[in-house]
Amino acid sequence: MLYAVVDLETTGSRPLLDKIIDIAIIIHDGKREIKRFSSLVNPESKIPPAISRLTGISDDMVKEAPRFFEIAKEIVELTEGCVFVAHNVQFDYSFLKAAFHELGYRYRRPTLCTLRLSRLLMPYLPKHGLNTISEALDIPNRARHRALGDAEVTATLLQKLIQISETQAQQAIVQEEIQAVSLPPYIERCEIENLPEDTGVYFFKDENGETLYLGKSRNIYRRVLQHFQVSEKQGRRLRLKERVRAVDYRLTGSELVALLLENHLIKQLKPPFNRAQRRKHFQAVLAMTPDEAGYLRLSIQKTEKLRGTALQFFPDIAKGREYLYHLVKKHELCMKLSHLYDSRHACFDYHVGLCRGACIGAEPPESYNQRVQQAFSHLAGAASGNMLIFERGRHSHEKAFVLIENNQYLGFGYVPAQLSEEEILAQRHDFLQAYPDYKDQHHIIRSYLKKHPHTRILYF
Repeated sequence: MLYAVVDLETTGSRPLLDKIIDIAIIIHDGKREIKRFSSLVNPESKIPPAISRLTGISDDMVKEAPRFFEIAKEIVELTEGCVFVAHNVQFDYSFLKAAFHELGYRYRRPTLCTLRLSRLLMPYLPKHGLNTISEALDIPNRARHRALGDAEVTATLLQKLIQISETQAQQAIVQEEIQAVSLPPYIERCEIENLPEDTGVYFFKDENGETLYLGKSRNIYRRVLQHFQVSEKQGRRLRLKERVRAVDYRLTGSELVALLLENHLIKQLKPPFNRAQRRKHFQAVLAMTPDEAGYLRLSIQKTEKLRGTALQFFPDIAKGREYLYHLVKKHELCMKLSHLYDSRHACFDYHVGLCRGACIGAEPPESYNQRVQQAFSHLAGAASGNMLIFERGRHSHEKAFVLIENNQYLGFGYVPAQLSEEEILAQRHDFLQAYPDYKDQHHIIRSYLKKHPHTRILYF
């Protein structure tokens, strides 16, 4: 068995955004080195000062170096038929796959992580970083934080780990996931192989081309394979697998766009294997409605029987009522007007001085509604007003945006990456793919922005 021991130096830690600046590959048979390759790489962008200080690689050093596409063929040929080995293999493997993806080529190799293997075979070490292990095993490193120096250390480490236990080293190799999956009877292996490892929405279709199920994923290829890893006890998933005749997909680049598109398509196509799942997600909704006296009332309702303006969705009525209770207390609202206290007269809080009397007309609608609107503003959060939410596109030459205007979700679109934010704002409707403003789209956007607080937003 041949191993391709790889080490990279990059401009950062994000495979989809940062670039390779130094690469080394040592072909090894587990006992000795067979061949080696190393090269600086021109990233066609500035190297951050922190990276230059760490690696010693400057912009001047890579100025005349080959660009990645100029050495890509040699990398493919050199590693063909080899196990891809690295210390923390996911980092190096992800960067190489991303670099090849930009060239329109799918790069795949079985992988072996010497970091994980060293933890398995040498649990007595306090740490398993490359520097710690090289010192513990007396492996010299003539060039730390340079690709060739670290690759030489990793190759020597691999050889020593194989000497400790060749059997466990073999077992630690992660083969292509597809080999361990039983595919649906009507799906060809090549159809799965051609699925992208990118973000988007995927579709399982029946013999008539109708969508049985759809979902979103940041890695369509892996997510589809997970669907087919089912046991006989998983009856619903097994029935879906037996009916699938084709797998399709739509790339979005942006995870937020994928979430919004998935939500829209489930409502539009009504796939039979999505319905029960979707009903479970948002059974209750916090709604706002004006009454005859002019007061804005908040209430928790069943989603399918919504009356009024939807503000936020919940898995069930109990969780919604709990949330509303705390909201009422925080903004000094009326328990009766929020449907949390049933009485023909004043609510209990009014008698103990916690309600200002909106329930009996003692507080005018204007001041009460102002606090309700403040509560609504708190709920609407980042998904209200006028804004462009910027996300990465389907490739490096474009970016995605989600448009909210006058508190309405209008849809999303893709623009050339070189356009400025001001140009995108001026031309937003030209690039917009319009979609309906469903009740739960704002909830999806709020949840996403809460999980990704550094998302770029342009308010206008």
